[in-house]
Amino acid sequence: MRRAGSDVFRLSRHPDIRSSPYGRTTVGSPSTGAYNRPVSAFYCYILECADGSFYTGWTSDPHRRLREHGRGVGSKYTRSRRPVRLVYLEDFMEKREAMRRERAIKSYTRKRKEELIQHHDLTFQEESPHDRSEDSVD
Repeated sequence: MRRAGSDVFRLSRHPDIRSSPYGRTTVGSPSTGAYNRPVSAFYCYILECADGSFYTGWTSDPHRRLREHGRGVGSKYTRSRRPVRLVYLEDFMEKREAMRRERAIKSYTRKRKEELIQHHDLTFQEESPHDRSEDSVD
């Protein structure tokens, strides 16, 4: 059971996220064609630090984790290398898969990481839709 502050709890309040009768949570709406896409619960990410180095990690909430790294409380490594920039994000349904991918990427050479980042289409909004106020007009 996930605690009340977890991603699944927050996501369930979003209008385009619904629980299916089979216990899987899906995101999207019938009009977007993404209605049956499962919500990813875990992510592997790569940050580019101010000194040009890369930091690889995993998280269940990329928005929160990016804010933590930006404030200097995300990790000892990134604390002295701010600002950081998200350059790679990959989603997984299971924590174990995200952690396995993190370990694999950490073993890559710098050149291989650069190739991975270059061929990756990063479509990530810096601001979480849950961070906006309900009153804002889009």
